[in-house]
Amino acid sequence: MTNIKPAQVQSWNLSIQRQLGNDWLVSASYIGDHIIHMLGSEQLNPAIYFPGNADANGNCIVQGYTFRTTAGALCSTTGNTNLRRVLSLTDFQNTGQYVANLVPIQSGGKSSYNGMLLEVRKRAGKGVTLAANYTWSHCLAPFQSNEAGDTGANPSTPNPYLGNRDRGRGNCLSDRRQLLHLTPVLEMPNFQKPTLRRIASGWRLSTIYGYSTGEFVTITATGGNDFTRNGTNVTNQPAWYVGGVRIGDRSGRPLSHWFNSAAFSCTLTGCPSPTAVPTYGILGNSGTRAVAAPGHFDFNMALVRSFRLKESQRVEFRWEVYNVTNGFRPLLAPPTTPIGPGMMSTCSNCVSTEITNSNFGVLRISDDPRIMQFALKYLF
Repeated sequence: MTNIKPAQVQSWNLSIQRQLGNDWLVSASYIGDHIIHMLGSEQLNPAIYFPGNADANGNCIVQGYTFRTTAGALCSTTGNTNLRRVLSLTDFQNTGQYVANLVPIQSGGKSSYNGMLLEVRKRAGKGVTLAANYTWSHCLAPFQSNEAGDTGANPSTPNPYLGNRDRGRGNCLSDRRQLLHLTPVLEMPNFQKPTLRRIASGWRLSTIYGYSTGEFVTITATGGNDFTRNGTNVTNQPAWYVGGVRIGDRSGRPLSHWFNSAAFSCTLTGCPSPTAVPTYGILGNSGTRAVAAPGHFDFNMALVRSFRLKESQRVEFRWEVYNVTNGFRPLLAPPTTPIGPGMMSTCSNCVSTEITNSNFGVLRISDDPRIMQFALKYLF
């Protein structure tokens, strides 16, 4: 397309800093940015939902459209999706029979970010160095699946029947409401007594602790059913929020239920079962990226010391420990963006956010357990 505009990013910040004594520095900053012309794709040829069954003449009629099928047959099924698309209903002979998905790429998306950053730093003194920061922020974005844009043939637009570019606007995929990082470094002094100096002097303990609140996810209700019967975004249609607290068990323990399954439903009348007939044709109201996944923490330490053998020779000993507490760190949805320095996780089969999945909301997969490694380096 020739009318695609390049993305534009506007950023601004305001920072106040103050030195306390000789070693301490504190600062408070406001950080903001605004992005326009984000790439996105939109379904221009959605399927129209015809409720009920065809009349005696095989006609299904809704919204001024007429769809012909077998008399008494169910009007809207996943098998006749392409025949119910707009172009098939309005001009099947010349256009509709040749077109299914019709998805143009647009550059009309926009996102915004506002954050507060608090920092404390202590310069090296008396064997202690400290750096700590805390971020409280919020990022909003349109229906695009990520900040780089969504240009797929099956767009993530939750409702193809609305003309508002910001439909489906919600939390950014990278939105982490709160972030905390703490990096103290402790170094043992040089003792005077020879024996104590050889045993205890020169040890350096480095610690990195990071915590992030969870990313925001979309609760979906699909299971291959295309409940809205619109032939669009069939694997990522939002579920119905029927009321109550969205988060169930906040303990984060193994096999606990993070989501409150009672708060969500496939359709207005429930999820498919042998005894329940779901209501089709209505889009769920649970929103885009509206529910927070569990938070994530990293607690890593390194103990280092150099032993001098001769004037130009020394041996460095290093002991590193990752996930010091060996804690259970649940992974609820596949992280696609870093959640802080050293806090990138991978998960190919995390707990499902799909309510028709038997493991919906169950915390059963953890990030890496405690890992230790030792190293000796000889320098000459």
